[in-house]
Amino acid sequence: MVNFKKLSRHAQKAKDLVDQQGGSDAVKDKAGRIGDIARGKGSVSDKAKAAAEVAREKPKPEDQDR
Repeated sequence: MVNFKKLSRHAQKAKDLVDQQGGSDAVKDKAGRIGDIARGKGSVSDKAKAAAEVAREKPKPEDQDR
């Protein structure tokens, strides 16, 4: 049986996280940059470090206004 209250809480948490990161467009941009890093040249270690740096970036102030 599906617990809709629990599912609703998880959906709200996910929405809050996306909003903290500057909205869905900012998250899509970040995911695209991480994908470009993964497809690029370099060692796996270097790619992981670069992707982690992008993931840790704080949203720009203009992205938070959305």
